[in-house]
Amino acid sequence: MSMYNELEFLIIIFAMSAIFSFLCTPIFSKTAIKFGILDRPNQAHKTHSDPIPYLGGFSIFIPLVIVLMVIAMNLADTNLRMVLYGVLIGISMMSVIGLFDDVKNVSAGLRLFFQIATSIWIVAISNYYGFSREITGLITLDLLLSILWIVAITNAFNLLDNLDGASTGVSVTISAAFCLLCLSTSQGALGLCASTICGAGFGFMFWNKFPARIYLGDSGALVVGTAIASISLLWRNSDDNQLYNLFVPIIILAIPIIDTSVVIISRLMQKQPVMLGGRDHLSHRLLAAGYSKKSSARLLWLSSLIFCGLGIIAHESEKNMGSFILATGVLMMLICVAGFLRLTTEKKPFPV
Repeated sequence: MSMYNELEFLIIIFAMSAIFSFLCTPIFSKTAIKFGILDRPNQAHKTHSDPIPYLGGFSIFIPLVIVLMVIAMNLADTNLRMVLYGVLIGISMMSVIGLFDDVKNVSAGLRLFFQIATSIWIVAISNYYGFSREITGLITLDLLLSILWIVAITNAFNLLDNLDGASTGVSVTISAAFCLLCLSTSQGALGLCASTICGAGFGFMFWNKFPARIYLGDSGALVVGTAIASISLLWRNSDDNQLYNLFVPIIILAIPIIDTSVVIISRLMQKQPVMLGGRDHLSHRLLAAGYSKKSSARLLWLSSLIFCGLGIIAHESEKNMGSFILATGVLMMLICVAGFLRLTTEKKPFPV
């Protein structure tokens, strides 16, 4: 299949996913309201004032499951087919534990246990069928780092989902970037998965942007995080350059990584529990600095778009220039972490 035909197919999948998500989200919203599955603003770190329905994540989960099943059933590559089935099972596990958390408020420890179990499953089946990620050259260490990567990125998207439209918009930019990377490297199956996340997220944005009428919930944020983490782990650049395989995804996923890093460092410095919710995320710091909810979300989208652009340009550049761009991207990430740590998180009413 030519690149033109692949692009055409990716656009069709994007459009179908966007339409499904846009049309079905109100159904999930009504269902959540009917059964009382709501995000109630009963904790200090919440940025909304009225209960908002969950279950928005099913607008992304359902088309992603359908696309994964169709792709896997039609793949000639048996190994990749089995890996995609493994990812499908993994995101389904995340959807279930996320739904339980939305309904019953599962403990952070139990949620982390299922995240680790899911990550072990995805890494194990990927390694068994020849899709392991070489990072250090030491098999056991590489497997542990791969598991840690999926757990970290899954949590990063969940942590980022604390402001109207923020996590969804960032996931759209990131999945679009991986879609283009997969198109460039002829990894059509992964590109279709990324296109589905991008399209479904885009359709969902209409209902999730400020003022949000529905949230992803853990059943959505965990699915999106696990799916994108899996794509980033399975993706390979054209020359299978290990430096690019590692750092291009890191740059593209910069905003979730920066947010998680700021939260962890901030809480360790203040000797606070890392696993509990708080008002020290990027969104909270932007709000405390005086930005509105709408402006804060847009700043996060724009920042993610810039980092995604850097990752794509680095991949498409010749080796020396690409390495320089990647190094610049990492430096920018460190500067962002340091800068956000300096922003106040004082407890005052959030601006609208």
